Amino acid sequence: MLRAVRALSRLGRDTIVGLFGSSQEQRGERFHTDLGILEQLLSGGTYRSPAFQIGGARAPGARQQEVYRRACLACLMTALTGQPKRAAEVVMLLKSFDLLPVGRGRRSEWIKRRHRLDARNLDDRLSELGTVVGLLRTTFDSLKEHLAPEPIKQVSRDRLVKQARRWRIPVAVYERHFHEFCGLAPAKANAEGLRRFEANLRINSRIRGGRERYRRLLLEGSTSPTTTE
Repeated sequence: MLRAVRALSRLGRDTIVGLFGSSQEQRGERFHTDLGILEQLLSGGTYRSPAFQIGGARAPGARQQEVYRRACLACLMTALTGQPKRAAEVVMLLKSFDLLPVGRGRRSEWIKRRHRLDARNLDDRLSELGTVVGLLRTTFDSLKEHLAPEPIKQVSRDRLVKQARRWRIPVAVYERHFHEFCGLAPAKANAEGLRRFEANLRINSRIRGGRERYRRLLLEGSTSPTTTE
């Protein structure tokens, strides 16, 4: 795991931020920062939590290694939620990276028991386990969203037509401004994105002289409804 984190870190800040695109620079910067913190935690150089920071030995001891193993186990169980026989899958993944402890009995049952015992500490960012799990989840979620984003449930054409009529502008104009907003906010072109877009339209109409005057500005294409986000 440490090798993987260091391999990503060596790409450099500019490369990582660039991979997220100009509209996601803040997310890219946060991801790069989390990689640095995670590397420090895994190497044993520094331990940080929201409450304190302490220095430690460069090489993680047996206890720290066990915490890292449990954090990997917890994140894998969460990522595979809903999958059949997920504990057995976690056993195979941990074994492939030499993270599966030696023991008697079915290893999948040990995975389930360990996960139940750790459940109460996983969301506690003040605990050592919770801190590592939080960083791993943030890193994984950011990569997953960027490399394999979930399909966006597009807003229906009928709804766009309805909203355009409320502003008394052609649906093509309304849709163009909506997609411009999604690209700059940033937001997804789904129901939540439309809600945020409408909120910006209402705020901007008050700022720019009222609904009728703002409607004319939208028709002229000389204004963008993204300035208040």
